[in-house]
Amino acid sequence: MSAAVWRLLPLAAHDPYTNMAVDEAVAAAVAAGEAPPTLRLYMWEPPALSLGYFQSRADVDEAALERRGFALVRRPTGGRAVLHWQEVTYSVVVPETWPGLPAGVTESYRWLSRGLVEGLRQLGLPVEWTAKSLVQGAGSAACFEAPSFWELTIGGRKVVGSAQVRQKGVVLQHGSVPLYFHAEVVADILGRTPQEKARLQRVLARHAAGLAEFYSGGAASPGPGGEDRPSPTPARGLQPQQLAEALAQGFARALGVQWEPGRLSAAEERAVAILAARHRSPEWLSRR
Repeated sequence: MSAAVWRLLPLAAHDPYTNMAVDEAVAAAVAAGEAPPTLRLYMWEPPALSLGYFQSRADVDEAALERRGFALVRRPTGGRAVLHWQEVTYSVVVPETWPGLPAGVTESYRWLSRGLVEGLRQLGLPVEWTAKSLVQGAGSAACFEAPSFWELTIGGRKVVGSAQVRQKGVVLQHGSVPLYFHAEVVADILGRTPQEKARLQRVLARHAAGLAEFYSGGAASPGPGGEDRPSPTPARGLQPQQLAEALAQGFARALGVQWEPGRLSAAEERAVAILAARHRSPEWLSRR
């Protein structure tokens, strides 16, 4: 039996409002049967902080954000704030009825995230599943403060931050895969007082990391007992295009699909223009 054919939207950089608008437009097109299941890989220009759909804008030190020249945008998915800078973002849209896709949110999250595991391990990165949530209490406004159920870690530190939403019969899951993680910048933007900024920086540095910290340019070597361990001498050579290609290959292998490189349809482009204007509006950003 031949593999199913999905659309691949190759790595490209867009402004934050367009990025969120494209994800929504693709989800609407797949829901309407006007587009096949789609994997999209993208970057952010300028860098931005994305708020979860239900998150308050008050969580952000907007003066600190403005000083750095970063934008602020609201995601269509839930969760906490994510800094999109020196990273690759993935976005998967698939009908809820797709064969093999579990019905539950947690189970479907893990099912789709197998593509991340395959892709990152192909780069020699010894990613592991987190089988239980390490988030305690309310925590901070930062997504990367600690991993939750079935998120990906290396050496106990979170290296991917994902979120999911289900609407009109489709699943949209997207997430940040940072090459470099800037704990001090995230803490400065999300901490409300100097003391809180300092505490959050310490916590983030302990619980999160960028992939470049562990990338050695080859396969990971087994540690004691045969388990994979991060390279003790990291080499910072991992490039965004290289990461994007590995993720695409990983998703294809894990989900049993073939890619048809494509582009947005004319209808999707029209939807993006409308949705991007909404994402730029102060009313949308401040709705929570």
